[in-house]
Amino acid sequence: MQTRTQKLALPAALPDAAAPNFVFDTVRRAKDPDRKMFGFRRAFMIWAYLNALICMFITILKFNQAVAGFGWMLEYMVPASCFLQLLTGIALFKIPVRVPFAAVFVLIFYAYAIFDGILINKDIGRTLLLTMGWQTSHLVNYLMVGLAVMQAVYCGPEIRKWIKTTILIFFGFSGLIGMMQLLGVGWALHTFTTNLEMSIFRPVGTTDYPSQLGFEGFAGMILCGAPIINRNLKWQEWVGVLGFATVILCAQYRSMYYAGLVVGLSPIIYFQFRRNKNLGMVFTVVILASLSVPLILFPKKFEYGLRPAANDPALMARQEAWKQLQPIIRMRPMTGIGADPNLMMGTNSMKVDKWSSVVLDNYYITTFACFGYLGLIIVGITFMTIVGGCVIRAARDSLAAREWAFIAIVSTISILALSLTGNSLIYSPVGFYYALILGLGAATWREELDSSKVSDIIIAIRKVLRRPLRLLGVHV
Repeated sequence: MQTRTQKLALPAALPDAAAPNFVFDTVRRAKDPDRKMFGFRRAFMIWAYLNALICMFITILKFNQAVAGFGWMLEYMVPASCFLQLLTGIALFKIPVRVPFAAVFVLIFYAYAIFDGILINKDIGRTLLLTMGWQTSHLVNYLMVGLAVMQAVYCGPEIRKWIKTTILIFFGFSGLIGMMQLLGVGWALHTFTTNLEMSIFRPVGTTDYPSQLGFEGFAGMILCGAPIINRNLKWQEWVGVLGFATVILCAQYRSMYYAGLVVGLSPIIYFQFRRNKNLGMVFTVVILASLSVPLILFPKKFEYGLRPAANDPALMARQEAWKQLQPIIRMRPMTGIGADPNLMMGTNSMKVDKWSSVVLDNYYITTFACFGYLGLIIVGITFMTIVGGCVIRAARDSLAAREWAFIAIVSTISILALSLTGNSLIYSPVGFYYALILGLGAATWREELDSSKVSDIIIAIRKVLRRPLRLLGVHV
């Protein structure tokens, strides 16, 4: 039976005529393949990193009105640049593009959405261009970003660290601005776009809404805490976890309290308890104290976050909006009414037709209203394949692969929870972050040589079922 070591060394023994015409054939035969690989891919890796950098830069475009009118262009420049990167990697470097099952279902959903738009175009009165435009910006954009990052990760794992550091810097900067806004620092209130006109002020950081600031807090928290699955966290990583958790608290977007604090902190504390119960108890107390003290000392600052849900006008408005679905359910339960910007983003964002008068603020209800039961089924399958792929990657021996799979799983759960009270993936900062995270969890060329999809699936199933089967007395 061929061992993993033998498998990795196998390409070096192949004759030149039998090997595929890839740049990586030369790399595999090199004495120092990692060093050789870097010489071939430096420019390509920088290009991929710049694409990710622009994705993160989009999150801080709100700080200056001078660029506000041009910010939307970057959202279309990113997928175009990523597409050119993919073509360049294929044509010049023969870098394969690994299209996961989830991406296939995204394309199926996109094709269905366009077909759905054609069907409803006549009787709803919405233009096909409008339908295609919204689907392009919220599906193909993220798909191009994810595939481009996957192609770069295949070349080398160091881009994972580059992008992770960039995300932490951007989101950390936005979080600090949000904290200053909560404390009433004048330049932070007036230099960056805020919602001062609202009856109860909530900080937004460098974003344009508290929900995005809250999600940035979650993203930073899980990126700082993810190494806990492989080792104990360093003190600066714990500081990062606490700091970003405080950002979630300051944003006062209460959906992120359960979709961010609970979903993000629970697995971090769980793995800490598995490593050391005493330290787990200490860190749990410190975290709870750090989040409780500001609420006790400055209750007025967190007035919106502490407001009971029963007295929340925003939640009551959402419930009223959801009642508007009854005509749609009766008229088009299977296909919905097609993509609609007003149901996704809010009233009067585009021309209002007879079905769209208010944002629904629920990703599942919005999907149902726009695409019916068929759309919900495709979306459900897509997320199932994403989670399944992450579980398979988490079963690998590579510590980095396990860490990024953990980040992707927790991020997926957070987005699914957040989607109960918001159109989470509609916002570019959330979607771009999610695409980057899923792409960064892809296999490198070394990991791919050292693994088998069939064996990975079997190992993943065994690891998932091991604990419940042991409780039943069955050992695997």
